Amino acid sequence: MTVTEIDSVRLPARSRRRTALLVAVWALAALPFLIVNLPPVMDVPNHLTRIWLLAGGLDQAPLSAMYEARWSQAATNIFVDLIGTGLTRVIGIDAVGKILLLTMFLAPPLAALWLHKKLFGRTGWWALAGVMLIWSTTAVTGLISYQVSLAAALVAAVLLHPIGQPTWQRLLAIAACTAVILLIHPFGALFFLLLAIALVLGPQWHALLKGKAARIAKVTAAAVIPVAVLMILAPHPPGANGTHEAFIYWQPLDVTFSPTTIILVLLSPILSYKASLDVLLVLPVVAAIGWLAYRRQLKIHAGLLVMAGVLEIVSPFLPMNIGDGGALVIRFPEMAALMALAGLSPTFESVRQRAVFAGVLAIAALVRIGSIGWIWHMRDADVEQLKTVTRSLPPGASVMVLQQHWSEIKGAPLGRLVAGFPSGRCASERHYGSLIVMWRQVFIPSLFTVPGQQPLAVKPAYQAKSVYSSGIPFISDIKMPMTRQLDPYLDHWRQNYDYVLLLNADVGHTPLPGTRVVANDGFARLYKVVR
Repeated sequence: MTVTEIDSVRLPARSRRRTALLVAVWALAALPFLIVNLPPVMDVPNHLTRIWLLAGGLDQAPLSAMYEARWSQAATNIFVDLIGTGLTRVIGIDAVGKILLLTMFLAPPLAALWLHKKLFGRTGWWALAGVMLIWSTTAVTGLISYQVSLAAALVAAVLLHPIGQPTWQRLLAIAACTAVILLIHPFGALFFLLLAIALVLGPQWHALLKGKAARIAKVTAAAVIPVAVLMILAPHPPGANGTHEAFIYWQPLDVTFSPTTIILVLLSPILSYKASLDVLLVLPVVAAIGWLAYRRQLKIHAGLLVMAGVLEIVSPFLPMNIGDGGALVIRFPEMAALMALAGLSPTFESVRQRAVFAGVLAIAALVRIGSIGWIWHMRDADVEQLKTVTRSLPPGASVMVLQQHWSEIKGAPLGRLVAGFPSGRCASERHYGSLIVMWRQVFIPSLFTVPGQQPLAVKPAYQAKSVYSSGIPFISDIKMPMTRQLDPYLDHWRQNYDYVLLLNADVGHTPLPGTRVVANDGFARLYKVVR
């Protein structure tokens, strides 16, 4: 009896069992988010603090003298702030933080699997492959709006498929979807356009480019119009604020084209905190997929696979920053991985073959979930140590946040580094200092307040000792003129700040002249400035 005949007899019971198992695995994937106070996800504390301020925190003294809401200055990236602010007023920032984390991590692969089902009719055990893309570099880096926009783009692609011959109604729908996704993140709008083009190209290799040029041009024009309107009408268009070293910034050639950097960029969709561990867990899944490809048992959507290949090829050659947008080189591989998840579908010749494939994916997924949960549980202590160290901070104090230089550190605790960040080591907890604004009602210079992106601003009295966006300086940066150009508040820090908060204090010994230690507990150390 063939596998098709067996399926026709046993399909209802088997389908129910498979669905229950898949739901159980994805529910387990949500568990790490629920068992920790705050996971080491780099930018998230900064975003949550801003949402808390916008939801009413900045109406309280002394914060009311430091920050203010300016909703009119935000042109894009505003959707998460709008939703988060509304929800925080109802359920509180802790619950909103959980919701945002679950959404930014789980929604993109789940949306890609939905598109997969739309294209191939079913998902089956392939849904387990999506678990391997939950903890990507862009997610661990804490790019909330970007991650949510990827999910929104995939959902829009599902709702608009099949595009085929784009009628004027469908072109209007493409323009409307692009406009909405722009409110979430500009790169999400770009991803939606690439998805639309891939769907126009279609699933067949032999008809990939045949008579498609005019359709692609129409779809592109429909998606570009909302972007042009935004750039013309927005008082603060994206990319015009000079928050990085230059409008377009490439890394040095020896970094950009080094084998290590290229590998990190291409693998970033599966890298979280420990590259060797991540690769080890994903290798069995890649081997299983490669085995099916060798046996020609992979159905593919040609348009999506071609677009994913193009994104992977160009990613290592992209600049690190364009305008206000950073980390470009890790954004495109994430798009490519989601396209591959949506555009590949395994087929099986026997029940045993399917069971082996399902077993490999299930074991890899469960180990991946368990390893992340273990890492996050270990790093939960860092949050408690930060609370302890900052307990004595007086409300209204000005606190400069610094971090230890990772190049001087050996044996960093697991979870403290983002494994897939291409410009070198990057601390996953470098924005934890933002939390003290909520906890202790103090001022820090590094909350995200980029005009055109965030609806939060620093009041005039504090502008001289703040910046729109900061990666958190190292102690050694205080003496470096180049860094002081990016973070000019470092020039007069002794006059402008009452305290200095040092993160990752337990893995370095760099002295900080002109201060005295007032509290020290592992991850965090608090200095009082001696004038």
